[in-house]
Amino acid sequence: MGQPHHAIYWKGKDVLIEENQFEAGEQPHGNAISVRSSGIIRKNIILNSPKNGIMYYSNHPGSDSLLIENNFLAFNTYGISCATLGNLDYHNENVIIRFNTVLSAANYSVYIAKDYEATTSFSIYGNLLVNATEEYFTTFYDVSGIENNLAVAGGIDFIDPTKGDLHLMPGSIAGDYCAGLAFFPLTDIDGDMRLSETLNAGADE
Repeated sequence: MGQPHHAIYWKGKDVLIEENQFEAGEQPHGNAISVRSSGIIRKNIILNSPKNGIMYYSNHPGSDSLLIENNFLAFNTYGISCATLGNLDYHNENVIIRFNTVLSAANYSVYIAKDYEATTSFSIYGNLLVNATEEYFTTFYDVSGIENNLAVAGGIDFIDPTKGDLHLMPGSIAGDYCAGLAFFPLTDIDGDMRLSETLNAGADE
């Protein structure tokens, strides 16, 4: 289980963390998923984390890429964070954050620290960010790879957000929002197939 205050605390390269559900950790400093290097984080449901839902904190040597996709994050104190200890040699070359659904009552949905500016290419697209305080992105430099995300303060009807069920109700404005994008996960959080012509924003197709 790693450090006692995180649900998953992973230091090694090229990890795969998928299809887990996390609810309401007890430690005030605990992240649901705290990954320190490279790999894939996908198809997880994360609800009411006292800190970050997903955090990349680069205090161990990275590799080519970290991919965060097809996750449901609901009512965590913070959403998806990319922070750094400051050792630029540890940074992954690429970080891709795509087709996640993040529902927040306060604080940022996605956070990118300043130190990544010289080392890491970010691609942040296809996400559905619903944030009552409209703090969708907290970045400390001009991150050029942020595009084609649906960011709204409200108005998205989910099946049961209090239980972390962020499947879309019929007729949602997230439906087909990303149609035409060339790069996307071939399936959604449930394994349903995606097609470029009908891409929804977020994790649910």
